[in-house]
Amino acid sequence: MRGNSQVKASPWAVALVGCALLLLVGPAASAPGVALAGTMGDKVVLVIDGRTRVLSLGETVDGVRVQRGAGERSVVVEAGGYRQALVVGAAPVAVGDAQALRAGRQRPVLVLEAGSDRIYQTGGEINGHAMQAVVDTGASVVVLSVQTAQRMGVDWQAGTAAQVQTASGRSAGRRVRLAQVRLGPLQARDVEAVVIDSDMPHVLVGNSFLQGFRLQWEQGRLSMSP
Repeated sequence: MRGNSQVKASPWAVALVGCALLLLVGPAASAPGVALAGTMGDKVVLVIDGRTRVLSLGETVDGVRVQRGAGERSVVVEAGGYRQALVVGAAPVAVGDAQALRAGRQRPVLVLEAGSDRIYQTGGEINGHAMQAVVDTGASVVVLSVQTAQRMGVDWQAGTAAQVQTASGRSAGRRVRLAQVRLGPLQARDVEAVVIDSDMPHVLVGNSFLQGFRLQWEQGRLSMSP
């Protein structure tokens, strides 16, 4: 194995907490607004366009289908062929028209609303597997734990040695390539990442993914678009 390389991760790679999420997909007013109010075993409480609905996993109501998410307090909802992860307490998500997005009639925009801690949290996928992520523009690459990498089928042991600088010091890791990373409607392929042997409840999404998108900040919100 060749010598170590070093990448940068901000302090959020160590201590990660929640914030609100809002997903916009252009002016499509017909897209239902969906929020996750709570989970009770196989039952899920959704607020769809202001109306509270109790669903079982796999059930569809008002055109919205709900499936199990990556964690106990998360689900994945689907409407019009478009899928989005939700977490309890997050702001409503507008689940857009996937066909319109693919046809270019809507410009996909992901808007993340930070809490008082200034952390941006959202749902997404790595190689088709659901995950919860923290977006960090101060991190140079995507950073994930060994446990998360194994769950997502990432061969981290074949990666090259790397060092990640965090608030608590340096952590040894392995530099890998992720075939596909998705946050909301935004997707990138062949994304550089580092897998570290640390307890991380979230995936840290850094600039190896973010560099492919336009970022704008306004009043505590981070907007991302192609």
